[in-house]
Amino acid sequence: MLVLLSFSQQLSARTQVNVGGYYYPPFVEVSSGKVSGITLTMLEMLNRQQNQYQFNFVLTTAKQRYQDFSDKKYDMIFFENPAWDWQDFPLEISDVYLTGEEIFIALQKPGRGQKYFDNITDKLIAGILGYHYRFLDYNIDELELTLNYEIVLSENHQDNLDLLFAEKVDVVIINRSYLQQYFHRHPKKKNKLLLSDKLDQRYTHCTLIRKNSPITVKSFNLLLKQLKNNGSLKHLWQQFGLEPD
Repeated sequence: MLVLLSFSQQLSARTQVNVGGYYYPPFVEVSSGKVSGITLTMLEMLNRQQNQYQFNFVLTTAKQRYQDFSDKKYDMIFFENPAWDWQDFPLEISDVYLTGEEIFIALQKPGRGQKYFDNITDKLIAGILGYHYRFLDYNIDELELTLNYEIVLSENHQDNLDLLFAEKVDVVIINRSYLQQYFHRHPKKKNKLLLSDKLDQRYTHCTLIRKNSPITVKSFNLLLKQLKNNGSLKHLWQQFGLEPD
């Protein structure tokens, strides 16, 4: 009882920092109401390596994350990019710790090669609701997109892959980090898919921190540097099957 009480007092003495996240595998995965992924593991690592801050996860959605940030439901968000409609928010940007890409994939078929992706406007494409895609001019308005483009917007990548394997869509746009993890878990699927050499976009991942939040960007960058220097970040990428540059 004394040990538990002491541990509880240590946690309550820490500065509480709320970290937002939305379905964005492999960074945040949501299944049967349970949340997991790289972000959750990274929070555990941060909480273990120091005793000044207690990082708590707050689940939001891709579309709702902006309003929740404005309403101060969370203080910071991992694996983001300031170009994704964050330009008008009062925030600070951490050091970059990972790069990402959005790529197009299709089924492997005899005679099908990279030319298949030369024109995607005549193909039915599956993407994720609330994600920013360059080929859609970064528009996330569902009604406008479905009216003006041949696109299916779902809430998870597995549904889109299922549509592709069932040949109900022609192309899926997917982030390479998820695809790396998918192939790590399902290596036999790799030779069934054709990956486009042409990217939709390439971007950097960083953490966005509200100005005047409980933690400064300088303090967070120091924690990031510690994770990098002690090999924790490298182990984290390996754990989830990522192959960072």
